[in-house]
Amino acid sequence: MKDAWMQQAACIGHDQLFLAEDERPGSRLTRDAMTKCRNTCPVIQECRLYTLKQRPECGVWAGEAFSPTHNVRAAALRRIADKAGVDYTPPQGGTRAVKECGTKAAYDRHRYNNEEPCLRCREAERRRASERRARKAAEQAAS
Repeated sequence: MKDAWMQQAACIGHDQLFLAEDERPGSRLTRDAMTKCRNTCPVIQECRLYTLKQRPECGVWAGEAFSPTHNVRAAALRRIADKAGVDYTPPQGGTRAVKECGTKAAYDRHRYNNEEPCLRCREAERRRASERRARKAAEQAAS
């Protein structure tokens, strides 16, 4: 039985678009499905959490493309976890866990993914930059 939230998902009735096993992650069909999901799905947060539990092999889930023939699955799961605001540790230690927001690594991850860094990450980056400027000023004053 499907969860109640699934009946509200943007992908309902569009299996050929969202579950196309033979589509490459960069294909136009896949990009269209990702755009529809990211921009119109009212239950994307529930879908993100569901996707992290299910770890699908192929198709478009929570606005990310999955393919059994391409090495995109772990990266997609990390991006979904980041957007869902949860920690994600891959099973069997295959890839590194997502760093918690409020760290340099998380700030860099936001920037790498072309996302606006969250408030915690921006504040951490401001503190780090301020400390770096203070260190430089102290070094210049000492020399």
